Amino acid sequence: YADDLDNYIKLARAGTEPKALRENVRESLARKWIENAVRTSPGDFGDKNPKAFADKYFKLDKEVRKELFGADNIEEMDKVISDFYLSSKNTAESIIESLPRITDQSLRKQILDLKQVVDDGIAINSDELINYKTKFINLVDELKDVVIDKKNLKQYDFKNLNSFDEINKLRKSFLDDYGMYANGKKIFGDKLYESYVVKPGKYKLILELENGESFSEIISVREDPLKTSN
Repeated sequence: YADDLDNYIKLARAGTEPKALRENVRESLARKWIENAVRTSPGDFGDKNPKAFADKYFKLDKEVRKELFGADNIEEMDKVISDFYLSSKNTAESIIESLPRITDQSLRKQILDLKQVVDDGIAINSDELINYKTKFINLVDELKDVVIDKKNLKQYDFKNLNSFDEINKLRKSFLDDYGMYANGKKIFGDKLYESYVVKPGKYKLILELENGESFSEIISVREDPLKTSN
């Protein structure tokens, strides 16, 4: 900030129009705030996180946001950033990379470009959500001709769910109750549950059969994606 202010002082002494100088100072501060906010808003495993960025943005007082991004831009900027909460992991990086930066483009133009990226991401996310939800709707329909307890099956109404978190929460219970079915038949036994709480990392699993054979595999454990839904 200090280096930029020194440069603007030089421009002021050179006779730069005060209004233009003020706009340059404001836009420079806005972009630097964005860079700092991105750097301090990592997601899981260091991924880009638009939602964490949006949290930081809306913690700023509205008057502060007006000063940083301009009264003419703030309404559009607020709307675009609020749509960050609708983003998916697949579009997170492109959204963060499209945030206004120090370039020769105006802040206004960069905000409009960002809006287009976010809108495109929401459209993609919406298609993914529909496809994901449809998969479970079809599974429930297929099980209606197989299971005896159809009444219990009615509680798994995926049609009215509108987020991945909601679907995943119901999915867990659905798989617990009907995960023993395959190819239209109940061919697996009920699940045997034993709780193993481990930290994220790499682990070696060994499966030993009654005939003496054994198999091993290295797996990577990450944070449970359903944890936030429980």
